[in-house]
Amino acid sequence: MGALPPSVIWFWPAWKRISHIITRATFTYNAPAQNCPTADNVMVNVDLSLTFRIGPDVDVAQAFVYLLGAHRFDELLSAEAEEAIRGLVYSVTHNKVNDLREEFDL
Repeated sequence: MGALPPSVIWFWPAWKRISHIITRATFTYNAPAQNCPTADNVMVNVDLSLTFRIGPDVDVAQAFVYLLGAHRFDELLSAEAEEAIRGLVYSVTHNKVNDLREEFDL
C-alpha cells in the first residue's frame, strides 16, 4: 500500500497491482430533498450542492478507501444531507426558505 508519484512506468511488475486511484481534485455532490415541510406546513423542494476533497495526505485517502469506500460514503452523505436539509427547512417558514441561500453562500 502506498502512493506513486506522477510518472510513466513502462514495465510494471506482474506481482504488483493498483487497487484504487484517488485524485486530489474536488468533487461536487448534489443532494436534492423533495417535499420538505416548512414550519407553516408548506412543501418545498431544496437542491443542495456540496464540494469536498479526499485527503489531504495518503493515510487519510487509504482510510477512506479501505474503511469507508465510495458506496458507503454516498449512502452516508445522502442520508445526513437530507436529514440536515429537512431539519433546517422545518425550522423556518416558507417565505424565509430563499433567505437560507444567502446565509450559507460562501
